[in-house]
Amino acid sequence: MRRNWGALIFIPGAIALLASWNSRAGAQQAGGPPQNVVFFSARDGHFNNQIYVMNPDGTGQMHVTYDAGSDVDPNISPNGQQIVFTSNQTGNNEIFVRDRSGALRNLTNDPGNDEWARWSPDGKQIVFDSNQWRRL
Repeated sequence: MRRNWGALIFIPGAIALLASWNSRAGAQQAGGPPQNVVFFSARDGHFNNQIYVMNPDGTGQMHVTYDAGSDVDPNISPNGQQIVFTSNQTGNNEIFVRDRSGALRNLTNDPGNDEWARWSPDGKQIVFDSNQWRRL
């Protein structure tokens, strides 16, 4: 299936917050394997998808989001301190960032549908798909 992309939006200086999924926090080591895997699933009695992290071998699964919305398409920041994801907890798809302490920030907060967010390699920007044009 071919995907039609809307505008790609870059958010400079995406937040740098502290973090606690587990002691092996991280996303991708330079030239090495990932330290954590992030995924979404409807499990643990939740009707909607929620975000989880785990070790690359499948152990240490940990529930990260706990909300009434459906949370999907997560991506761990290069420093392993934050997860960006799509959620419909506000009624439409928005881009959220959650840090390891549990702090949550809605980055888009608009009437458009925003999704598929990914960190830049240096972790300073986020790119995502949107059905409206804007510069942030």
